Order: sequence, then structure tokens, then C-alpha cells
Amino acid sequence: MPGNADTSSVSRDEGSSPHNQITFQSRFNLPKGFEFDQTYRYVSALPAQQVKGFQHRRPTSDVVGH
Repeated sequence: MPGNADTSSVSRDEGSSPHNQITFQSRFNLPKGFEFDQTYRYVSALPAQQVKGFQHRRPTSDVVGH
């Protein structure tokens, strides 16, 4: 609201968004229809919501139809 001097929402919302986020993906198409994909994701903590930072790694392999 214009002219609203209420700063309580600012302090309440601070720490509700991660300061750092990163995602890496690699995808390989190998001979004979093999695929190998990897994903790594990191998100820093959300202290205002008492959520710890986390990281996740997911390797995937598959054989595609010939």
C-alpha cells in the first residue's frame, strides 16, 4: 500500500527465500541406445520457515528402443 510504514512483513518474510540455488544436469546418449543422465540440485536454508538447506543427486540410466 502506498504510504504504508508497516515493516513487520519485511522482517517476517526475510529468510523465506533461499540465498543460493544451483542445478547441474548432464545428459549422455551412448552407443546402442543407452542413455545416462545426472542431475544435482542444491538449495540453501530458509531460516524464517525453519527449513534446512538440502542437496539432491539423481543418476538415471535407460536403454532406448532400437
